[in-house]
Amino acid sequence: MQYQLYNQNGRKKIFRHQEPYIVMTDKEGLAQFNDLPGGLYCMKTMDPIQNMSILFGTKKIKQLYMKSYPSRKTTIMNEDNGQWSLKI
Repeated sequence: MQYQLYNQNGRKKIFRHQEPYIVMTDKEGLAQFNDLPGGLYCMKTMDPIQNMSILFGTKKIKQLYMKSYPSRKTTIMNEDNGQWSLKI
């Protein structure tokens, strides 16, 4: 599945090298965005049938690790070894 990165509101696309920042999941279903500066981001699926978005990032200046901030619609979230996983 493909995921695209947006700003905090989910309205403006984030670009890398003048192209939209899109990642594919691997065989285990993991997607990874590399070298993101601090701030909040919205990750959206590119599948129109399975429309889903997740807010993640850092809210505080001294926050060392990015966190996921699920909305009320996102119900199945797990944290294992410091990594967030979402079952779709």
